Amino acid sequence: MKWTKHTGIICIVSVMMISCRRTPENSFTKVYLIPHAEAYPAFNGSLTWYGRLRAGDLMRWLKDSAVQRIYFNPFARCEHTADSLRALGNVDTAYYRWDNSGASLVQSIAEHRDYGRHLLVIALPEEIPGILHALGVPDAPEQFPDTAYDRAFIIRIDHGRVSETSLRYGRPPLPVQLMPEEHEPD
Repeated sequence: MKWTKHTGIICIVSVMMISCRRTPENSFTKVYLIPHAEAYPAFNGSLTWYGRLRAGDLMRWLKDSAVQRIYFNPFARCEHTADSLRALGNVDTAYYRWDNSGASLVQSIAEHRDYGRHLLVIALPEEIPGILHALGVPDAPEQFPDTAYDRAFIIRIDHGRVSETSLRYGRPPLPVQLMPEEHEPD
């Protein structure tokens, strides 16, 4: 093969493109962060009938959002919340290791080279504050209610600048049924 000026430029540009990794500082990333839908109270419980309805609400809300990968921890309730959207759009999935700091999610996003994409993250409620902090959300809450199943966060990471919008989607959570008060005998 004869080496020409044109061939040399193509090689240099190709090497630059291959070595260039998308990072939060050089791309626009959009992350939809939600808690899993309502689930049975077992360690790895699956979704209740109302949780399956909420998973359908999620699918309808995000079906035109161009989500390119769905992240969830290994808990069945998180994976099942993603099922409708995953099946509808044939969206790739990735697991991250459960932790309250969000570090394993950020590491997984980097390993999958997903900065610069639209992502959905389905987490346990106790993980959400740590994930918000790890993604760089200013003034992220320190706690997240266990029953706020209709809450969602949209995090935009635009060349290192992070903004967040909190909203509600789908049907409201079912009211918590209070146990009748026990009365002590007189």
